[in-house]
Amino acid sequence: MQRHANRSPALMMLVLHLAMGSAFADAMAQPTQPAGSSPPSHDLETVEIDGHISFDEKPYRNLLRAMTVFEENRVMAPNAIMRFRVLPWHDEATMRGLTLMLRSKSIRRPITLADDGTFMVEREERAADENARVITNRPPESLAWRVDIRTPGLPPHTRRLGDLRLECKADLSGRGADLATTIKTPGFWAIAAVRDPCTVSTIVWGWFAEEPVFSVTLVSGSRRLTLPSESVYGFHASSMWQHMDWYEHLRDRSYWVPIWDTSWPDDTLVLLEPMRDGAAAREMAAP
Repeated sequence: MQRHANRSPALMMLVLHLAMGSAFADAMAQPTQPAGSSPPSHDLETVEIDGHISFDEKPYRNLLRAMTVFEENRVMAPNAIMRFRVLPWHDEATMRGLTLMLRSKSIRRPITLADDGTFMVEREERAADENARVITNRPPESLAWRVDIRTPGLPPHTRRLGDLRLECKADLSGRGADLATTIKTPGFWAIAAVRDPCTVSTIVWGWFAEEPVFSVTLVSGSRRLTLPSESVYGFHASSMWQHMDWYEHLRDRSYWVPIWDTSWPDDTLVLLEPMRDGAAAREMAAP
């Protein structure tokens, strides 16, 4: 008791002020409640924060646009089936363990990927409203994305010209998917504003075969034409295309056909001679 009696008045006033300040701060921290109201809830909303890791992905709405173009132009490919396809941009190993997922605010759903890299998506209003994306487990610019439209029952290494035309239209037209990595100049957009770019001979658009291509031949009835060497291996392209998704790993599988030439009907068959067959033919012809 003697020790408390020896404290100075100034020290005692300081202790009193600190105590009052602490009580005032506690009071201010408590929210004011109207009379008769219930105590506030302390439940916190759970917020999910995505990491900053980027993946190779495409907007779901873009795929829906391609599906709409396909449905509106079925006359070009009346018996065809539409899928989407991913191919390796730089390295074949990219396809090993590749997965796809439809992802939005409330959707996390895996997408079945076939062995050939093709997949399908269904129309889903909620996914479109939530700006869903088709996401892979690969970094950006790992894959080449394409619309894949094929008429069943064709022989191996054979495509149908109308299918190829509709693939281009579903991707490249103003209402298309914009999946492929291409160079779109102001001149391109000026053309796209007034007509289908796929019907213009100066617009370059290419496709991919299942394996390296030696030559491309068009067949319609008795009419037959083997296209010039510029139709394969990207020979028609200049160095400005070196950043495109077909220029590196997929170049020997790329080919070009004159889809703008209406003298060839949609039922024209496009025969793709594989490089291995072409090499064998050259060896047999050699002296």
